Amino acid sequence: MRLIYSLGVRLYGAVIRTISPFNSKAHKWVAGRRNWEKRYREILRDCEGAVWMHCASLGEFEQGRPVLEAVKAQYPNRKIVLSFYSPSGYEIRKDWKGADAVIYLPLDTPSNARKLVSMMKPSLAIWVKYEFWYHHFQALRAERVPLILVSGIFRPSQVFFKPWGAWFRKQLKQMDALFVQTEDSRELLKQHGIPSKVAGDTRFDRVITLAENAHSVDPVKGFVNDQPCLVMGSSWGPDEKLMASYLAKDPELKVVVVPHEVNEGHIESIESLFEGKSIRYSQLTPASPECQVLIVDQIGLLGRIYKEADITYIGGGFGAGIHNTLEAAAYGVPVVFGPKYQKFNEAIGLIKEGAAWSINDQSSFDKVINRLRTDEVQRREAGAKASMFVTTHAGATGMVMDMIGARMRALDGAT
Repeated sequence: MRLIYSLGVRLYGAVIRTISPFNSKAHKWVAGRRNWEKRYREILRDCEGAVWMHCASLGEFEQGRPVLEAVKAQYPNRKIVLSFYSPSGYEIRKDWKGADAVIYLPLDTPSNARKLVSMMKPSLAIWVKYEFWYHHFQALRAERVPLILVSGIFRPSQVFFKPWGAWFRKQLKQMDALFVQTEDSRELLKQHGIPSKVAGDTRFDRVITLAENAHSVDPVKGFVNDQPCLVMGSSWGPDEKLMASYLAKDPELKVVVVPHEVNEGHIESIESLFEGKSIRYSQLTPASPECQVLIVDQIGLLGRIYKEADITYIGGGFGAGIHNTLEAAAYGVPVVFGPKYQKFNEAIGLIKEGAAWSINDQSSFDKVINRLRTDEVQRREAGAKASMFVTTHAGATGMVMDMIGARMRALDGAT
C-alpha cells in the first residue's frame, strides 16, 4: 500500500504540472513549490524549534488560527511556521503577521518530507481537521516531534474505515493526540482502537473573537443606512439568481453581495442580474446614487460586513457545499443557506436550534426570506438562538492549549 500511495502522490504531482499552463490554480500550486528547498533553507533559517501548523486551505486556517494566536500570546519567543497545501489558502495568508514563516507544503515524498522537517526541526506539529500526509508523518515521527490533530471530523465513509483501510488507520494511530469535533467522531475512532478527545471546533472561538472586536466597514454601513439588510456571504451564481428574483418583489430590502470569487467576469454577471439596482464597493462614494444592491468586489471584508445584517444568506449550498455559517451566526442574526449542508455539523446544529433554514429552490427561498422580513419577533429570536449556539460551543482552543502547554513545559524542563 505504501508503494501504491507513493506512486499516486507522484502521479498527482505530474498531472498538476501538466495542466498548470492552462489552469491558474494549478499554476500557482506549481510555482509556489518551484525550487522550494533552496528558498525554504533561507525562509526557515531562524525557525528551529518552531510550532508548525499545517492547513489544507483558508477554511482550515481559520479553524487553526485561534490556537496559533494562543501559542503566540503564551509563548511569544516561540517561532511559528504555517504551511498550506492549496493556493487558495496560501495566496491569501502568505503575509500573515502571526507567523514567522508561511510556506507551501512540498509534495509528500520521502525525500521532501525529510528535508522539510530537517530544516525546521519543529518542537510540535499541529494538523488542522484533515490532510494526512504519510511521509511527512513518518519524518516527524523519526525526529520524535509530537503531532496533534485539531478540530478533526470523521465519518464512516472515509478511507480509514473501509475494509481495506488498515494502512491508512495506522497514520491516525501515529498521532500523539486527536482532538475531534463530535462524539460521533470519537466513537468511530474508538471502534478502531484509536483514542481521541472531544474538544469541539476551534472556529467557534475564532468567530466569537471576530464579532467582539469587529469594526464596521464604514462604506457598507453608510450604504445600509439603518434600513433592513440581507448580507449574502460567499455567494455563487445560483445563490445570486435567487436573490435577484426575490428583489423584484421587495424594493425596500438592502442587499450586500459578497461573492466567493471576485474576478471581473463574476462581478459583471452579478451586475447583469441586478441591472440598474447595484453598485460596486470599489465605486461607492458618499455622492453615489442610492442603489438597492452593493456588490463587494474586494476580499477580506466579509467577517466585518455581517455586522450590518438583519438576515444572512451563506452561499455554496447549490454546489460543493455551504461556506462558513459561524461568522454570520456569531453576530446574532438568522442564517439561510442552500440544500447541501449535511456535512457541516454547525449548520445542522443551527437548524435544530431554530437559528437557520435550508432552502432548495426559489419558492422556499422566497418563503423563508419573507417570513424573516415580516416577522420581527421570529427574526430576533432566531438571531438570539444563533448567538447562543456559537457561545455554548466555544472552548476548544483552551483544551488544545492544555496539551500544548504540557509539551512546552516538557521542552523547558529538557533544556
